[in-house]
Parts: sequence; C-alpha cells; structure tokens
Amino acid sequence: MMNISESIQLAHFKVKSVLKKDDHSAVYLADDLKSGEIVILKTLKIDGLPDPSIIARFKRESKLLQTLNHPGIISAIESGSHENFLYISFEYFESKNLRTILNDGIKGNDDRFLIVKQFFSALKYAHENSIVHRDIKPENIFIANDGHLKIGDFGLATGGSENFVTAQFSVVGTPGYMSPEQILGHKLTAKSDLFSVGIVVYEVFKGKNPFIGQDVNETLNNIINFTDESLLEEFKSFPLEIIPILKATLKKEVSERDDSVYSLAEKLPGENKFYSRRSSKKIKMNYFYAAVIISMIVFAVYYFNQNLFWMNLKNNSELPEKVVQDDTSSLVFSDKLNSIDLPGAENTKVESPIQNEADKIKEVNSEIISTKSQVVEKSFGKLFVDCLPWATIYVDSLKYETTPLRENIQLSTGKYKVSLVNPGYPVYTTEVKIEEGVVTKLKVNLESMIGYLDCKIHPWGEIFIDGEFKGETPLGKPIKLNPGEYKVLLKSKGYPDTVLSVKILQNETSILKYNFKNFN
Repeated sequence: MMNISESIQLAHFKVKSVLKKDDHSAVYLADDLKSGEIVILKTLKIDGLPDPSIIARFKRESKLLQTLNHPGIISAIESGSHENFLYISFEYFESKNLRTILNDGIKGNDDRFLIVKQFFSALKYAHENSIVHRDIKPENIFIANDGHLKIGDFGLATGGSENFVTAQFSVVGTPGYMSPEQILGHKLTAKSDLFSVGIVVYEVFKGKNPFIGQDVNETLNNIINFTDESLLEEFKSFPLEIIPILKATLKKEVSERDDSVYSLAEKLPGENKFYSRRSSKKIKMNYFYAAVIISMIVFAVYYFNQNLFWMNLKNNSELPEKVVQDDTSSLVFSDKLNSIDLPGAENTKVESPIQNEADKIKEVNSEIISTKSQVVEKSFGKLFVDCLPWATIYVDSLKYETTPLRENIQLSTGKYKVSLVNPGYPVYTTEVKIEEGVVTKLKVNLESMIGYLDCKIHPWGEIFIDGEFKGETPLGKPIKLNPGEYKVLLKSKGYPDTVLSVKILQNETSILKYNFKNFN
C-alpha cells in the first residue's frame, strides 16, 4: 500500500488520495498538473497480470468512453501509459452514488422522477452509440447535491463493433442487477441493460430490489425463475407515470422489453439538470481571470499605500529598521514598522500586507500537513480460492476473477462475504476473515452442492423439467439439478401427458419411476 503522506506522481498527475487499490489496479483522486484540474485517475500495472485480457478490457474502456460526449456520462479526459502503468483520467464529479442517496432516503417523487428521467437520457445516448454498459446498479450512478446525474464505471461495457458474446465460463455484472440472459452467459444487448434499469427504477421508488434474496444463490434463482405476471400486482402501488416504464423493462424475455421506454422517461415531470465539465471549466477560467484582475487591483492599491506610507515616514523623520529576508524568501518587517507613532494618533498599529500573506501561506501549509497526518495506513492479507469445476469470485458483491487463479487476491484485513458463481450450480457463499500477511485458503467442490434425478420410464418417455426438455429415456446418466422442487412433464406417444412433482436434495440422487401402461 502506498503511503499517501509522501508525494506520489504518475506522468503529469499528482495523487491527492487513494480511493481504491489492489495488486494491479488503483483509483486515485489526483491533480492534473497540465490542466490544473482535479481528476479521477484509474491505473493498471501491467507487470505480472494474471490475465492479459485485463489490458484489453482497460484499453476498451478508454476507447469507448472517449467516443461518448454526453453531460450525463462521466467523461474520460485522457489515456496513456507511463513506465509500467496504463492510465485513464476522468472528470471529477463531486457527488454521491445512488446507493448512498437511497440509504439516506429520497424525500419525494419529484426527485425520483428527475433521477429516472436523467438516467434514461444518458443511457439512450450510450445505446444509440452501440454501447452496452453491462453493470447498471446504484453504485454506478452519481448525483450532485443540486440534482445533476451522471453514469460512471463503463469498465465492463462493450461496443457494437466488438460483436461481443460473454465467454464460456464467464459471468459479468452484479448479481442483484443482472438480466436472466446475463446470468446464463448469453449474448448481451442494450435490452439487457434495460432489465437492470428496471430493477434500479423499482428500487428508487420502493427502496428495495424486488429480486434480492438471503444470499446470492437465492437472488439469482429469483431472477431466473420469476414470471412477468408475478410483478404486475406489485406495479399497482407505483406512480402512474412509472408503471409503463416498469412494464417495458422488467420482462423475462429479451424480445418483450420495449424500446419506447426512452420516450416514456422523457415525459416524466422535471427538467434535466446535467452538469457539463466544459461549462464548469469555462466558469473556472472566468473565476481565474477575475482573480487575476482583483489581484492586480489589490497590488496597485497596496503599492500606492506603501508609497504614501514611506512618504509619511520621511516627512516625519521616522525611518524603519532594516528589511529582513528569511529562508523562505518572504519579506518580514520589524516590529517597529508594524507599530509606528503617527501624528494625531496614539500607538496606531499598521499591519503589513506582506506579513498577512505570509501568515495565510503558513495556515494553508498547516492545513495540508494536518490533512496528510489523518491518513491511516491499511494492512493487507491475501485470499486463495480453489473451486471445482470453476467459478467467478465475488467478494462483498464485487466481481474479481474466475478460477483457476494465477495469483492470490489481495484484500485489506477484515471479514468478507465470498460468493462463487457458476450458472450450472447453486451459488456457494461463505464468510472469510483476512489477516495481515496471511494467505486465507478457500477450497470448494460445487459438485457436492447439486442433486441428481434418475428417470426410469416405461416403455419410454420425453422428459421436461420446469418446461425445459432434458432428454428421452433411457437416459445415459442422471440429470444434474440444483436442490429444490421441480415439475416434471413426461410425454410418450399413445399415452396422456403426465405431470409429477419431485424434490431434489443436495448431493443425493432421486429416482423417478413411472409406467405409462399402469395409468392407461
């Protein structure tokens, strides 16, 4: 961990504070020494990366964001490389993320309408430019105190020219906000984003996510197994303007999500309050020029007063002691200069403007030293995960890597909730404790978490489980299923269809026997 009490500089950026850091990547609040602006600086250390594709994803994020120019999307200012680092600088948008705002509570529907309206406006622009975000959630939506909204963190985004399909054994996104096709690892489109947006809209008005369960496994199952009809009754409690937006986005089937939702959002009450980095920069420059002019006036007045002051001293045959220059090159007048007996006044004190400025500089330096002294050094440990057959690792709901790991995951000391996600198995969730300088090992076999169904159907039968065709008997091997209850449909030509209920238990094989002739 870098010590922020020392000066850290990367290219022409000087770090102010660390926002997030791990073995290879970091996010800083930094001063851009070229522009004079405060920026968010995202870096990637390319030495020893466990997966070379991380570099491609980092460069893709930079490329995508620099093609976007909308006041509702965090702007990428510059990208480049320095020594063994890649970097992207982003505009600094003083704000809170939507999660924080939801936790604090939103006062009224007018504010909620404005959040939804601005968000859809920005997302529409991204989608029109063939950008799919893939990680829509409250943590990636930023809102200023005056209501300005921006979408950030396009690290998982894809562009239309990439013809992107989620790689085998890869799950991207945040579990509670994934679309059904996202969980199953299918191709993602702008309509996948719309499903995630529908969840966020629901949460903005109800303060809760409709799919969140007691753990990641239950949450993903809720998303995969919900029906459109199951939500319709809940929609009735929403404002009339929001119900069509929910109906257009929270559809299980991709084809049924309606693109007209953008125009529905445009008609919501309120006016967009987009913040523009360019206009802000222009305002800053205006302040700068004004400050220069004021400084010139102050200097002129000060120069005139100093001349008048010396003339008065000369006329009264009063001479100050010598002017002393200290090690800081600041001009300091003697006490006699600060307290002169002027005609018609008793012990009138004349303050030196230069001394006042020196005092101000000392105060600012003291504040900087005080701020730096408040930074607390964190301690770190590492996490090793061995999972069969494979899994994507989530630590406190944040996605890390997919097993097998080439390098341990570095985490600050403390307790974490770790989830292992593989679409073919139940989600494994546990709590781990990271200790300083210690490698915590987690070994899991997902096969032990599933159950099996062995079907013995006479004379033969087609098997459908919860509406999905699984094969025709005789089966070569038992069917793997997550623990739970299922509806099994049996079909055999010449016999009536049969529906049975079965319960699958973890790490056990259930046997289903059925003879069509016995019920003919």
